[in-house]
Amino acid sequence: MKSIAARINNVLFRTCTRIALLASAAFATPLAWAQSLNRTDLTQDPTGGKKLSDIMSNVDQSIGMGTTMFLGIVALVGVIIFVVSLVKLRSTNPQDSKGMAITGLIIGPIMFGIVGIMWAIRNGLL
Repeated sequence: MKSIAARINNVLFRTCTRIALLASAAFATPLAWAQSLNRTDLTQDPTGGKKLSDIMSNVDQSIGMGTTMFLGIVALVGVIIFVVSLVKLRSTNPQDSKGMAITGLIIGPIMFGIVGIMWAIRNGLL
């Protein structure tokens, strides 16, 4: 009887984790792409009258957009780690490691917090 309950709990945990990942990807990915990518006009000559400083400025902007997207992903992963650790901590399965769940409860908010502090510093809130 316990093995059936453990299997149901495991399947339920996996299903909830997959739903959370799919939902976060469905909501976060279009938003991140919409905020970080600019439209490119393919009818323009990309080399017409550009200097090295213009090219370096474009590279700098691209790196900034990539960094913003990477930090958004790190924050999202931090939240997911925290939620999964909460679920694992509440699990009644004796095979689940409570130490790893506690570690996840520490690591997840740290990941999210560091990104939040970096965002606040960049936007001049601190």
